[in-house]
Amino acid sequence: SCDGAPVPGVVVSDGLHFATTDFDGRYWLKSTAAEDIVWVSIPSGYEVPVEKGWEPKFWYNLDHKAISEGKVQQFDFELKKVDNDNFRLMVLTDIHIRGRHESIGEQVIDSIQFIRDVRPAIQQWCADHSGEKIYGLVLGDMVQDSYIARYGAGLPQYKSLLRGLGLTLFHIPGNHE
Repeated sequence: SCDGAPVPGVVVSDGLHFATTDFDGRYWLKSTAAEDIVWVSIPSGYEVPVEKGWEPKFWYNLDHKAISEGKVQQFDFELKKVDNDNFRLMVLTDIHIRGRHESIGEQVIDSIQFIRDVRPAIQQWCADHSGEKIYGLVLGDMVQDSYIARYGAGLPQYKSLLRGLGLTLFHIPGNHE
């Protein structure tokens, strides 16, 4: 829906099955326990709500127990009408939060270079383009899998680094996630 009104023709998927919303904005998917999430493919001219200042809310976790019990799960997606025909796209990759031993706040993470160099550069670039529509795309390798167990530097620590960047970030998993 958008402002309480249904949005027909929107694609929704669980990664295996796809559906398109009908005239009333409704869809139906018969998911199995093999799927983990359900998401909406954001149509042109729309955005989804953003959490924590950067995280687009276009997906929900499926409840595997409910699936195995044959229960219906309902996931409602809220869209916001925007003019996004023209936008800037910032592409990042291989951030590799690792967990080197230099404390920053309460966390021990390899975000030293990210915090000191990359983050301020991103914030400045976004400030220089304020008033323009900006989206970000991370092409994977947000964390370093071999350091997650050793140093506890994983996706939660990575996600906390992204707050306040000034743009909505979408992610594609890499081989280290």
